[in-house]
Amino acid sequence: MNRKSWIVVLGMCCVMGLTGCFSLGEPPTQGEQSRVEFSFRGGLFSVATPGCFFGCSLRRAMVVGAQEKIGTQSMERAIPVTQAKSSDPSVFQVQSFKHNATCCTKTQGGESCSSSMPCTTGRERHSYTFEVKAVASGSAKLQLLGADGSVYDSVVLRVAKPTRVEVVVKEVEGDEQEKPLVHAMLKANKSYHVTARAFDESDSPMQVGKAVTMTLSSSDVAVFEGGLLLRKTTTTARQDATVRMICNQQGKVELTVDVAGIKTQIPLQIQK
Repeated sequence: MNRKSWIVVLGMCCVMGLTGCFSLGEPPTQGEQSRVEFSFRGGLFSVATPGCFFGCSLRRAMVVGAQEKIGTQSMERAIPVTQAKSSDPSVFQVQSFKHNATCCTKTQGGESCSSSMPCTTGRERHSYTFEVKAVASGSAKLQLLGADGSVYDSVVLRVAKPTRVEVVVKEVEGDEQEKPLVHAMLKANKSYHVTARAFDESDSPMQVGKAVTMTLSSSDVAVFEGGLLLRKTTTTARQDATVRMICNQQGKVELTVDVAGIKTQIPLQIQK
């Protein structure tokens, strides 16, 4: 989705009256050679990265230890990219590289795309997805290379430790909005989504994919999903930095949230 399409979709959302339409997504980041646009692809409904309905700008830093997917926008011609690499693997590493080609033809309803190749009756569109892992604080370039080893396009990625962590909670089957966990009233025999969010020195959201670990001090009153029989008290959050916590009885327990070594301890009171 290019900038023009992004603006059109955003405008349609506002016309339809969707709540928070100005936080549906961020424009992609243009490459240094202005050939490709990049964005973080943490998931269509990524609650850990507010404002990322359609993707996040690469202006956001990754927290140390995070694993994220980065995608390019579809291009209407073949782009000669055969590999992706980090200019400094000590800052971040490229772990996978995937090419997606589609053939799109016009229809009465608009456009129909398929993966059938070669594309003889329509327009070829090409996009790429990369999985990267943040290793240490610093900046380095994600470089897209052609078959001859030359740089087709590149973009800077920044890795840092968070300066602030926020933990929010929302009842799985409830209608209430999420709220800070420190202010939440939790009830026995209920399940909750607990989400960690990280912010950098300018208080901007950071990408935290798979870099969040949560630990309960006891399994007596609460456990994590999949742990009711195993009494699971430690878990690594999924891509959107969310875990499911099951409160099975009244009592007190302490939750420790670890984001890139920054630990937040929250005492919880489970009520009837």
